[in-house]
Amino acid sequence: MKEKPQKFTLKQAAFISWYCSAVVNFNGTEAARRAGYAGNNVTLANVATENLQKPYIRAEIDKRVAKALSGADVTVEAVLRRLQVIGDKALEEGKYGDAIRAAELHGKYLKMFTDRIEHVQSIEDISTDELRHLLVEIMEAGQIDIRGLVAKDDTGNGVGPDSQGTQTTH
Repeated sequence: MKEKPQKFTLKQAAFISWYCSAVVNFNGTEAARRAGYAGNNVTLANVATENLQKPYIRAEIDKRVAKALSGADVTVEAVLRRLQVIGDKALEEGKYGDAIRAAELHGKYLKMFTDRIEHVQSIEDISTDELRHLLVEIMEAGQIDIRGLVAKDDTGNGVGPDSQGTQTTH
């Protein structure tokens, strides 16, 4: 047998509407306050928790969220187009801060402002022991495999492990 749909009280209906609104933006305490429930923040948070745990209220909220998202144009292209429109309009209106923010967000998506770490230490500043230690750390971390590579000594001769793992000099 099918369950009868649960009827909401006026406050519950108001809570659902406020909870899903852009003003409250899924803040249960604020939704409870605006729906007309009385009490301090702790009491209102408890009311919100109780309401959100009721399956019929949760189902109505989920239904409204799904409906809102189904009609939403949430693609990268759409967001970038909106940023362009917002930036252009802000420039026309002389709102340079808004225009800069729109450009910044667009550039951020394009990874134009990726933070980079500049390494300033020269290899000549590193002792041979420090270099060996760093290479071992890199190998152990699995970031590089230097086995089988041939290094050159000060005279330009190749030295290093051969494919059998024995030390050779060329």
